[in-house]
Amino acid sequence: MTLAVVAAWLVACPAFAAPSFAPRFLDRMVLQRDAPIAVEGSASPRERISISLAGRRATATADAQGRWRARLPALEAGGPHRLEARSASGAAIIDDVLV
Repeated sequence: MTLAVVAAWLVACPAFAAPSFAPRFLDRMVLQRDAPIAVEGSASPRERISISLAGRRATATADAQGRWRARLPALEAGGPHRLEARSASGAAIIDDVLV
């Protein structure tokens, strides 16, 4: 009986997970210059995410399924930069991003 209660509690309470980027966001990627940059990923449901790239910042809140999406302002050509997604649960970092 106790095992069933623990199993039900684990299913009902989502685990806290550090934010992550969608699979297409990788180290050494190249982004379009002079156009807004759409960034997306996953995190714990309802978690607030701070995204930064080359001094530009945006925020997002993960939905009930843990998906989040943000839009960073356009950047001029340059790099390499670091793309970061941070939350209370941790961080995801993508290095060597070129615009």
